[in-house]
Amino acid sequence: EALEQGVEVMDKLRPDFRLLGELGLAYRAAGKTDQAVGTLRSVVEAMATMHEGFYDPRVTVPLAQLLEEKGELADACTLWRHLAEVGDPAGLAEYNLEAARLLAATGEPVLMRNHLARAKELAGGDDPNLRERIAALEKEAG
Repeated sequence: EALEQGVEVMDKLRPDFRLLGELGLAYRAAGKTDQAVGTLRSVVEAMATMHEGFYDPRVTVPLAQLLEEKGELADACTLWRHLAEVGDPAGLAEYNLEAARLLAATGEPVLMRNHLARAKELAGGDDPNLRERIAALEKEAG
C-alpha cells in the first residue's frame, strides 16, 4: 500500500521508475501476477524509451520470468535476448543462456545455437552451475 501511495504521489510530480519497479516486485512477491506483469512491463517500456534502449535487469529479469510462467515464451525470450545484447556485463552469460533455452522451446534452433555459443564463451570458471546448465542445453539441442 505504501508503494502504491508513493507511486500515486510521484506520478503527479515526476514518474519514479525505481519506485514503480519496487511496486512491481512487491506485487510479484504478494502473488499478484497480473499487476506485477503490468507494472514491470510499463517500467521496462518507459525506461527503454527514455534511456535509449536501456533495460534494467532488476526489473526486466523478473518480468521475463513472470511472462514465461504465464506461457508468454516469445515475449519472455525477447526480453532475455535484449538483455543478452545490452544488459549488465556480469549477467551476459546468464541472459544468453536463458534466451537460448527459450529459443529452443519456441523452435528457433539457429538463434538458439548462437545464444548458447555466446553463453558458453562468456561463462567464467566461477559458476559451475551455469556451466552445467549450458552443457545440459547443448546436450539437449544435440
